[in-house]
Amino acid sequence: MTGPGGADPGATHRRGTVTAGIGAVPWDTGELQPALQRLVADGGLRGPVLDSGCGAGELSFALAEAGHEVLGVDIGPTAVAAARAEAGRRGLDARFDVANLTRLRESPTRFATVVDSVPLRGLDDAMAAEHARGLAELAVPGARLWVLAFSDRVRLPGVLGRSRERLAEVVGGAWSVDEVAASSISFLAPDGVGAEFGRDPTGHLLLPAWLLSARWGG
Repeated sequence: MTGPGGADPGATHRRGTVTAGIGAVPWDTGELQPALQRLVADGGLRGPVLDSGCGAGELSFALAEAGHEVLGVDIGPTAVAAARAEAGRRGLDARFDVANLTRLRESPTRFATVVDSVPLRGLDDAMAAEHARGLAELAVPGARLWVLAFSDRVRLPGVLGRSRERLAEVVGGAWSVDEVAASSISFLAPDGVGAEFGRDPTGHLLLPAWLLSARWGG
């Protein structure tokens, strides 16, 4: 997904040095992020669900498997095409579209749940606040928002992390923030990158992050 300017959220990493030799958007590990796995497993989500910045589609697949109506959107046509193909292979009723917030506002569909994973990492505070307002315009009254975002402890090229307070402030202009919980983002990186952080059993770097939950009053 993208912010108001339409920039590709993975472009910096694909061009840069963080994932040199890997050739992938580093948070698309081929598995659903653990924080989002827990979110789906808790069973508290309501459809329809907007998967904002769906990337390879792992969250959308999990939501469809759980019986939710879901739309995964991303501005990367290659990622969307791959997600569509994989959904077809799995026989899942998940929709995917190449879209930004401006285009989505033209659709009559409004969402009871919005999950925004990682897109804010490439936006400054003003653009991130505009992005949050755009998501609110796509929500029904009482909708829930979850945002998975990098912590300001992360210092890597192309990653703009935020403190708990700053993230709440940026999103809180459009949504009523309930909680900003400590979390992590699994990240593909060569050995030696992010040495101050741990790795999971599969070797993925575990970068500190926040999982923000909020509501929209309408």
